[in-house]
Amino acid sequence: MFRNWKDKTTFGKVISVIGFIIALAIIVLALLDLFNVYDTIVIYESLLAVLMILQAIEQFKKDKKAAIVSIVAAILIGTIVLLHIF
Repeated sequence: MFRNWKDKTTFGKVISVIGFIIALAIIVLALLDLFNVYDTIVIYESLLAVLMILQAIEQFKKDKKAAIVSIVAAILIGTIVLLHIF
């Protein structure tokens, strides 16, 4: 996350910080689900899809193919979450 921090634009820094916060939230929610404290699978699957989209935005200039695969995977995860809800 902080490898080329000085070289990043303000938008890139914001995306990185938001992604880091979402990643921490995913870890906490997954641990809560793992220890049967609270059923959070729908929440952290949704956050995982958002994180993948943020990473795709960051990687789009460097590797468009990887970014497109990440967006497709995020869409599939979002579809699975919607199927869980309904």
